[in-house]
Amino acid sequence: MVHSSGALYGILGHMGAIVEQHKHPDYPRLTIQLRRRSRFYQSLTFLDGRKLQHSLKTDKLHTALKLGAEWYRTVLRSSITEAKQHPLDRLGTTPTVADVFKSFRLTLPPHRKAYVDEKWGALIDFWRTVIVTDVTPQMFRATTPLGAGARRT
Repeated sequence: MVHSSGALYGILGHMGAIVEQHKHPDYPRLTIQLRRRSRFYQSLTFLDGRKLQHSLKTDKLHTALKLGAEWYRTVLRSSITEAKQHPLDRLGTTPTVADVFKSFRLTLPPHRKAYVDEKWGALIDFWRTVIVTDVTPQMFRATTPLGAGARRT
């Protein structure tokens, strides 16, 4: 165990070194990075007070820029801040699970909303960005407490 903060910084700083970094031409808040310890590019942005990062699973910059833009649009679409600033931009798109939840919540009587909000709070990080048409039974099985493919007895 390393006790010296300088030695710890040296180790961590060396591990996460950035080899290449590119700003996306269409999305200035999106950065595409290639790191020393990975052969794949990663997309990186700061949204809703959090740093978001995603492996693009490609070693070609041209492909990484396209995949990064697609990921960024998906993340931006699920952003709480962006939704408040540009609510009409979401009308012509396939809804996310969060959009469906909001619609469902509007149908509830006031005394049920607190209970549903509590349950949604535990799920929001995973399901908020998922597009409804992408939901499969395998997604539910993978997220169950019993694990993927487990059966209840």
